[in-house]
Amino acid sequence: MLGVVVALGALFVFLLRRQSSSPPVEVKASPAISIRHEAVSRKPAAATGAGADSSPAQPTAVDAAAARAEAYVVIDDASTTYDERAVAAIAPYLAHADLEIRKMALDGLLRAGEVSAAPVLRAAGAKLTDPREATTYLDAADYLELPARKRSKKSAAPSPMLR
Repeated sequence: MLGVVVALGALFVFLLRRQSSSPPVEVKASPAISIRHEAVSRKPAAATGAGADSSPAQPTAVDAAAARAEAYVVIDDASTTYDERAVAAIAPYLAHADLEIRKMALDGLLRAGEVSAAPVLRAAGAKLTDPREATTYLDAADYLELPARKRSKKSAAPSPMLR
């Protein structure tokens, strides 16, 4: 009963965060292509000095927030399919420059629960410079490779009664 209450609470918090975040992305068919196209279209504008009048910190923050929102949509959609294709959709985000996007990608692969993500996590962890983050990737890969736990109908030991 407590588990159900905790799960409903977590779902409620998740929905509140999702509603308070930036507006949803309309493109659902091929978001990876859309993201690459937008990222490429932003770089030439910055290189030509189109935003020279505005402060340099603001566009970077806006771009980072937009990239996080787009990555969140792609990772969330892929991880809820519970399919092997989710690994291919999420894997590029494991090497992203933004730490928050890398964390979202790791979480998405764990939610997808695909064993085929373990070698991808090991390869991505080997390329990281932060040993703590690399250890997190390796631990996640080990977790995904654990055998499925079999449940028994009843425990052999009686449960203690509280009075």
